[in-house]
Amino acid sequence: MEHVLAADDKNRLEKWFSEIGVSGIFSGDDVRRMLQGNIADSGSMVYVIWKMLKERFPEKVDATAFLHDLCFEFGKLHTKNFPVVQTPSNFLKKLLSKADIIAWDMKITTFNDEKAVLALHAFPYCMGAERSGASEDEKRYLKKEVLLGIADGLVANNPNLKVLGDIEGIDQNGVFTITFLLKDKPQSTKNDTSIGVEAFLGSMGFNEAYSEKEVILMLRDKVGDRGLLVYLCWKMMQKQFPWMDSITFLYDACYSFGKGQTIKFSKEGTPDVWLRQISSRAGLLVWQQTITSFNNQKAVKNFKYCPHIEAARNAGAASSELRTLCRDILMGADYGTMDPYPYLELSFPGKTCAEGGECDMTCVYRE
Repeated sequence: MEHVLAADDKNRLEKWFSEIGVSGIFSGDDVRRMLQGNIADSGSMVYVIWKMLKERFPEKVDATAFLHDLCFEFGKLHTKNFPVVQTPSNFLKKLLSKADIIAWDMKITTFNDEKAVLALHAFPYCMGAERSGASEDEKRYLKKEVLLGIADGLVANNPNLKVLGDIEGIDQNGVFTITFLLKDKPQSTKNDTSIGVEAFLGSMGFNEAYSEKEVILMLRDKVGDRGLLVYLCWKMMQKQFPWMDSITFLYDACYSFGKGQTIKFSKEGTPDVWLRQISSRAGLLVWQQTITSFNNQKAVKNFKYCPHIEAARNAGAASSELRTLCRDILMGADYGTMDPYPYLELSFPGKTCAEGGECDMTCVYRE
């Protein structure tokens, strides 16, 4: 689809793009911030769902148990197609990506054929939860439930391994340690890195700067994780809580998530101001976005790719589910970002990415 931007809109857009540096080379710090920011969005989404379940259904739903189960299924899905490896170090080689190590500030402290130990020094999930209003106690609790749930899920498909999470480390020094062990040697005291952790990490190619292509590859899955979590949550709610209107609940959760992004928005907004505030360097790249109108009367952003929908599709979502997930659930986040501006109107004319088209997000003044 060919898009021609009006001359004045083009000038405004080029000035903005020059300020945020949309393309080119990305520093290591840029990449870390983008990765952590998008993982934080998943943390914010998980926190909002947990909080709303406790508030709306305090007698009917054990929100904390559900949260652990959700994170377990999320972790399990990520290793669904892994071969059954025989040692913890080989499992870690298959599991870890460059993006994970950068975003979570991971250090591998033990790496051998009996034990592998990961130390996480950053917690992007809690960054997002804090943005959505989580207290210190809630953030500490989320670290435990979310990380332990994911860790348990990661090894669920492997009969040779077990996992332990050092809960106490979170409170003592802010570090969460995950230990992968052989099931038949659960008390292993072998703490060396004889398998060659330096060679493993060196093969990943950590650099001081990264190309646009490298950044997109690192970001795509991390952006898609929020949509995947919402999809898994929807499927679990349908099964566990058939009495619940799970679509409406999750739309409301997504709306609350989107509204939470507006804390630092300007009090007065025109369509182009709103579009700037919801757009990011990472989003423009990963979603393959093109801005086709950019002025104080109308703003339009075209999407050629949706990482949320692709993540759900890869998890087995049917075409009808993708359409519902997109329009009836996830779009709640977009409408939530409009909350400060009741005089503006958002629409998605034509087909969305979930429906096989290119999505045009359109913002104008209400008539």
